[in-house]
Order: sequence, then structure tokens, then C-alpha cells
Amino acid sequence: MKRLFLFLLTISTTVSVMMAASTPVMYVEYFLTAHENYLPYIEEVRSAVMDGIGLTQRFTLVDVSSQQSLQIEESRRSSLSNMPDSLSRNGIMKQLGANYILSGHLHTLSCDESSFGEDVIGYMATISLTLKIIDTSNGATVALEDIKFLGQHGGYGKNPNDAVTSLMKHVQKAMPPFINAGFPVEGVVVDTDYTIKKEEMTSCYVTMGKEHGMFEGLRLNAYETKFIAGEKVFKSRATLVVIEVVSDRLCRCKVDQGNEFLATAMKAYKKLAAVDPDNAQPIVVRPSVKEYVPDNSKALNKARVGAGSRAIYNILKEASQDNSKK
Repeated sequence: MKRLFLFLLTISTTVSVMMAASTPVMYVEYFLTAHENYLPYIEEVRSAVMDGIGLTQRFTLVDVSSQQSLQIEESRRSSLSNMPDSLSRNGIMKQLGANYILSGHLHTLSCDESSFGEDVIGYMATISLTLKIIDTSNGATVALEDIKFLGQHGGYGKNPNDAVTSLMKHVQKAMPPFINAGFPVEGVVVDTDYTIKKEEMTSCYVTMGKEHGMFEGLRLNAYETKFIAGEKVFKSRATLVVIEVVSDRLCRCKVDQGNEFLATAMKAYKKLAAVDPDNAQPIVVRPSVKEYVPDNSKALNKARVGAGSRAIYNILKEASQDNSKK
């Protein structure tokens, strides 16, 4: 009982921060690994995950390592065996204001020397990582995903450090789809202030902004909506890219694919809305939840069969940088 009291006392100083958060609070645990060989990388991986989730700005992240001076983790572990069922770990975090708990398990992380030409040696870093997000209110798993960047999908570098740095950028880029799959949001294309050129929509505004996790470069899918047997069915027909987050609830996008569909669908929507607004269906937009998979294969093949050895490193370096921006 004494240990439980000390545990509650040490973490009480974090309550005001967590309760005052304007966005849902996600408590980030220490990541686990099955092999000590991966321990030197585990904090770098965890930081990359947090940075990637931070891009969405949808959560207030509370890092367990930032509480080390209060020895929260040590106190929690020593107190768990003495906690009654009503004060389970998830319950404690919920009382403190944490809505979700993020945990991770690093299965593998390797960085291997590779030959990309007669006299060019590089390094490819690969990873296998499982992430899980728990809802503290009921203990349910909200999101669970295996993040794997293996083989030619890894991070390339001239030396091991560069390769791992490139790999961590891939991990960051994998986080928005992971979050959007577990915490879906949607908006619609605004029916004013869009740009039409030659019967194709080239830019538009979407009713999602900062509070929905929009950020510059994020890819969105636009859907055609139909009713089949009384059920609303969505079919992806266009791709947008966020170019400016205008406000909490609005962003400006360029149209990457499906320009003609968007122009035609908007025209049809406005025509129907003018005479039958109750049945007019706006163009629904959702963030892409497609798994991020960097692909260096084209650059690798080009380097191996068509480029001189001096050009190989630059080709692969550019490919790695391009993948990190997607």
C-alpha cells in the first residue's frame, strides 16, 4: 500500500500538464526488444515514431523518458504487484488524463554492407517493428501495425550512420498512415474557390485543417459516393496533396490525380444542390491510410546496369531522400 501511495505521489505533478492538453493525450512507453543487440537503436526508433506522430499534431505526446527524474517508470513497475484491480495500469493512466498508451516492440534492426558497383560500397539499414495503441478507457487496441522496411525498402547510406538516419526518416513517414488508420477523419471538397483548367480541377480547399492532422505534403483520397441497396458506398477516384494548412478546419490542396473526375463531380454536386440539397452528396476526402513503403528498386537497378560507379552513390542517395519526402 505504501508503494502505491508513493507511485501516485510521484506522478501527481504530471496531472496538470496532461489534463490541460487541448488534444488527446498519448503516453509513450519505453519500447521493448527481444535482443540486446538492438538496444543502441531503440531510443532512436522511439524518437522517430514520436516525431512522425507529431507531424499529425493530433495528440499531446507524453514521453515516459521525460519523467525519469520522478522515477515514474520504476515506481510503476514496483507498484503494479500491489495494485488492486480497480487501479490497473490503464486505469491509472486514464485518471492522470492519458487517453491512449503507445507501446512498441523492436524485433530487428540491422545495417549491412552492400556492393553497388565494382568499386562502390554502401550500407542498407532495415527494420521490423510492431506498434500498438491502447485506449485507456476500456483497454481496447485502437491501432496495431507491423512496420517493416526490409531488403530494397530499407534506408541507404554511404556509411552505417547515414543508412540508419535514412531508415529513421522512413519510420517517421510511416506514422501518419498508421495514425489515420486507427483514428480516421474525413472532410469534403469546398464548393467554392477551386480552380478549373481545361475541364480539370487543379486545386481546391478541403474542410480539414490542423485539428484533423493536416500538414504540408500529406496525401488525401477523394471519393465518389453512391447508394447501393440503401448503403452509402465510397470509391476512391482522386488524390490530393496538402499544400497549405489554412486554419484548424481548412486546408488548400493541389490535385495530383483524378482532375477530370473532381471537376465533373463538383459540377454535378452543385447542380443537384441547387434543386435538391438534401440528396446532394459532396465530394468526401480522407487522409490516405495506404502503408508507406519506400522503394529503391528502380534506382538500384539503374545503378547496377546503367550508371558508372561514380554515379551510383548519388543515384541511391537521391532515391533515399525522395522516399523520405513522400
